[in-house]
Amino acid sequence: MPISPTLKVIVSAPPPQQGRGLTLTLFTGHTQGFPYVGLLKDKNMVALGLVGPDFPEEAVRADLCHRPAWRQASFQEALVNPQDIEAFELWGTPFQIKVWQALYALPRHQPTTYKEIAYQAGYPRAFQAVGQAISRNPISIFIPCHLVIKKSGERGDYYWGKSLKEKLLNTPQTIFYSN
Repeated sequence: MPISPTLKVIVSAPPPQQGRGLTLTLFTGHTQGFPYVGLLKDKNMVALGLVGPDFPEEAVRADLCHRPAWRQASFQEALVNPQDIEAFELWGTPFQIKVWQALYALPRHQPTTYKEIAYQAGYPRAFQAVGQAISRNPISIFIPCHLVIKKSGERGDYYWGKSLKEKLLNTPQTIFYSN
């Protein structure tokens, strides 16, 4: 069963001391044929990484568990029913949050550009900084950084690998989103 793409987005302060004292739940699954590894804080998703040719599952697990915001956290593995996930919880700087919220608000049917995201986030001249924030998107697919392409029409880079970005861009976006 896939994760609902219509979950609410909540913004929280990053955990203090790189997550010391915090327990996060590590889980695996797939949505519409795309395998992933996710992290939950309580019932809120804080990260989702995609498994693909450039990132096998163990590499995704290692990547997620060593992110600076929760580097000192404890991790437990569990089976998670995607219907039990209540929200996407974003931890980041105010600038990053604005960029990620602009991504989340995009219509899901067509690619967009860094320039358009910069404009939507309220930073029309900050293309490079917006690109950096996009590259740090913690929740792949649902905060659709894969839809951001270069002004020239080139696909550009993708954290989880160019081949996975190409596959995502060639997949009808309506299978992931309802807005």
